[in-house]
Amino acid sequence: MGGGLSIALACDILLAHPDTYFAQAFIDMGLAPDLGSTYFLARQVGLQKAKEITLSGRRVSVREAEQLGLVAQVLDKSHFEEEVLAYAYRLAQRSPFAVSATKRMLNGSFETGLRASLHAEAMVHGIAISTTEHREAVRAFKERRQKLT
Repeated sequence: MGGGLSIALACDILLAHPDTYFAQAFIDMGLAPDLGSTYFLARQVGLQKAKEITLSGRRVSVREAEQLGLVAQVLDKSHFEEEVLAYAYRLAQRSPFAVSATKRMLNGSFETGLRASLHAEAMVHGIAISTTEHREAVRAFKERRQKLT
């Protein structure tokens, strides 16, 4: 226990082992949550559910966490490490610019409106279309092959 869930909440994509459980046990120690968990938890599960989890201090199973959107995927127990590495490898093959820009826009979408989001998307798209990653992806698509890494 401790700050584990708080740290996990700050992750972009959380892959979980089937034996995992989560808890906000701060309340049991006479403490309030820290490490940004009040910010992230309320945004990921909604205010009402965040209050229930935090104020009760109860354990949340990995399946419930997946249903709530805390966990992106629960992976196979017997191949957990291989699946995590394969997932990470697939992400690493993505355009660094596109990944970075997408993360910035998604994270910022809570503080901006639709108009600002559309503007940001148009600006990023205008830059991304000129990258070597985009040109290679278009060539690979046209040639019906995997893009070069």
